[in-house]
Amino acid sequence: RVGMIVQLGEKYNLPLKTSFSTSRGFFILLSCEGASFPNGQLPSEFMKVTVLKNTYNFTTADLIKMNERCQESLREIYHMTYLVVCKLLAEIYKHIHCLYKLSDAVSMLDMLLSFAHVCTLSDYVRPEFTDTLAIKQGCHPILEKISMEKPVANNTYISDENNFIIVTGPNMSGKS
Repeated sequence: RVGMIVQLGEKYNLPLKTSFSTSRGFFILLSCEGASFPNGQLPSEFMKVTVLKNTYNFTTADLIKMNERCQESLREIYHMTYLVVCKLLAEIYKHIHCLYKLSDAVSMLDMLLSFAHVCTLSDYVRPEFTDTLAIKQGCHPILEKISMEKPVANNTYISDENNFIIVTGPNMSGKS
């Protein structure tokens, strides 16, 4: 491609450059400044000539053929990729249940690791699971981390007899 453009530049004594756009493919650029043409016109070999700002954009028959070959090769690559991906997905579908189990195990491990990490950085204690829920000096863990001042701690007691609580108070009084 580049050799062809260099040959054209030498043939017509023009400073030609190559460019690419997704809509046109490869094309040739020629700056209007300092370019002199025989008979004041571009050679007839140059096709689809457009002028943008101070630049001529054009192509040649050989460059059009090369762009078509590139497009055909690209379509073939896309088709081959599609076939490989379809084959891979068909193989994966056979084992999808294992992937679901694996993702469940990894997510559980991640959650437990996150809990363990948070516990080592904070003064959290391991809860005791009984018929009642008793929280002494409890604070919302996120508020505890992001608040400038230490949040107001509250005691909470819930059992079968006392299973409904209404928490009231002014703003910023520790209801979280």
